[in-house]
Amino acid sequence: MKYEEFISLENVEREHWFYRGKRHIVRYWINRVRALKRNDLLIDVGAGTGQFVLEMQANYRAVGIEFHPQGLEIAGLKRIRLIQGAITELPISDNKAAAVIALDVLEHVVDDRLGLRELIRITQPGGLIVINVPAFQLLWSDWDEALNHQRRYTRRTFLELVDRDAVTIIRCVYINSLVFLPILAYRTLRRRFEFMKSQRLEDNVPCFFVNQIFYHLFVVPARWRCFSPPFGVSLFCLLQKNPEKE
Repeated sequence: MKYEEFISLENVEREHWFYRGKRHIVRYWINRVRALKRNDLLIDVGAGTGQFVLEMQANYRAVGIEFHPQGLEIAGLKRIRLIQGAITELPISDNKAAAVIALDVLEHVVDDRLGLRELIRITQPGGLIVINVPAFQLLWSDWDEALNHQRRYTRRTFLELVDRDAVTIIRCVYINSLVFLPILAYRTLRRRFEFMKSQRLEDNVPCFFVNQIFYHLFVVPARWRCFSPPFGVSLFCLLQKNPEKE
């Protein structure tokens, strides 16, 4: 990722409905499935500018792992624990973390299967692996290209990566479904009309009223256990590491 993309992220992620909503959804499902203790280690892989680590360290031993020097430079201005490392070769020993989080990271690496295997490796037996990835190649846009995405996922293509002997799938559903069609329309029009390419919606926080509406449209359905829509802008997956075989 370019330095400009980290700056853009830093400018919006605290308040933008999408980034704030993702963090809310992760906290909700971690608390629902396994109540972590104050001394439990939580690792945010692909920590970006470190906002999620900053929020989570109030309750856990939170550590961020970030590969890009640009992200480390910005995150380093916050009072958080940071380690430089790549998702395909994490600088953490086996079975260390009670929870490992990778929000929109796997799509950046060529070998996403290896990346997922590394996330599982550093998680304790019984620990949680929380993953969010962009969904549906149909939504591919210049935003994906600017962020150096390799792919977008469907539920099927993601689950093909999962080693069912190593983890139990607690939840794997599309989220952000209620805005799927508007986002599809926007990105389709943006590809066709040059004048729409001057500024990306992703780089700006909407006005308070709109931001709150989109936040609740995103977060509330994602908390419903029985809600599993057939499409969404993102795919949210919650895995639990199985006990090691003797």
